[in-house]
Amino acid sequence: MRAALPALPALLLAAWSAPGALAAVEKDEARAPAVCVRVDQVHGWNVDGNGDVILRAGANREYRVRIATTTAALGSAAKIALVPNSSGDLCPISGRLVADGRRVSIRSIERIDGSADRG
Repeated sequence: MRAALPALPALLLAAWSAPGALAAVEKDEARAPAVCVRVDQVHGWNVDGNGDVILRAGANREYRVRIATTTAALGSAAKIALVPNSSGDLCPISGRLVADGRRVSIRSIERIDGSADRG
């Protein structure tokens, strides 16, 4: 049994040295945590030229919401509703945006006001 113990680190090293193993770990570490927006703090919005929704929340926060699919319902004059998760947050996975009655999935949310390090 003692002879098997030194082989374990060698096996682990071989497994981590396999092509792509380190890249996969680095990719997971590079992922930023999902950005969510408190729906009750949103007080304005507009649609930019790319079809993204820009939300204004709180005193000076802005968020770019990229939707999963393009839709003509999301025009500059569209009526939108934000459908939060059970915690009241609009998040990429658990929140939805409704544009003129059509429910649209959210691909990503990013803070764009230049002060993402402030809460």
